[in-house]
Amino acid sequence: VGGSHNGVHLNSGGKISAGGSGKVRLSGTGGKAGAGVQLLDAATTITSSGGNVSVRGVGGNNPNSSHNIGVRVGGGTITAGGSGTILVSGLGGTGNADSDGVRIESDGKITSSNQTLTVVGRLPATGSPWDRAVVVPVEFVWEVHGLGIGHEAETDGDAAAIWTGAGVDVA
Repeated sequence: VGGSHNGVHLNSGGKISAGGSGKVRLSGTGGKAGAGVQLLDAATTITSSGGNVSVRGVGGNNPNSSHNIGVRVGGGTITAGGSGTILVSGLGGTGNADSDGVRIESDGKITSSNQTLTVVGRLPATGSPWDRAVVVPVEFVWEVHGLGIGHEAETDGDAAAIWTGAGVDVA
């Protein structure tokens, strides 16, 4: 558990990896404020050669802070090769702004070699309809279905992507 910041923070080319069919399981909880798990630059990776990858995070709990994100992929890549699947699951903490369950920013990537990719994000409960919302840009919906932006289908890939729960924010 992070003291007053992030639970697990990967930056500056940090790498967590498993070879062969080895699995990667990573979990973190933000302290008084901060992300549960955070990847920040393009060279940062969490990867397996063929095993499953699981990344789970719980954002910090401070109603006077922001960025209490469950799992933040602000840069870098989470990937599974071979027959490996990926599960990214995050629960946003309490805060005054930006407490997404999972946030995938423009420099962040989550990829799987032709297997299942599951992203589950939950916001802290507010008692509003947003507690059950799933918010993703329409371009990602097109991509999941093999459609290019404004184009016909480009591939017949077998990969499946599942986005569930409120709090999945793809920036």
